Amino acid sequence: MKEIHTEIWKHKVFYKEFGNRKNQAIFILHWWWGSSDSWVNFSEILVWEWYHVVVPDLPWFGKTE
Repeated sequence: MKEIHTEIWKHKVFYKEFGNRKNQAIFILHWWWGSSDSWVNFSEILVWEWYHVVVPDLPWFGKTE
């Protein structure tokens, strides 16, 4: 798992990335009052199935501004 901070349109965004980027990608969005931390265990299972998983923190949740 990689934890990544980046900037998109002058906004700091945080996301977690699992697996190999060459594999098929799955993008998971958390529910209200959640964060990317809620999906760590599930994402690790998907990686075993040969996926690349990206789980962002939506604005005002987790580590995203």
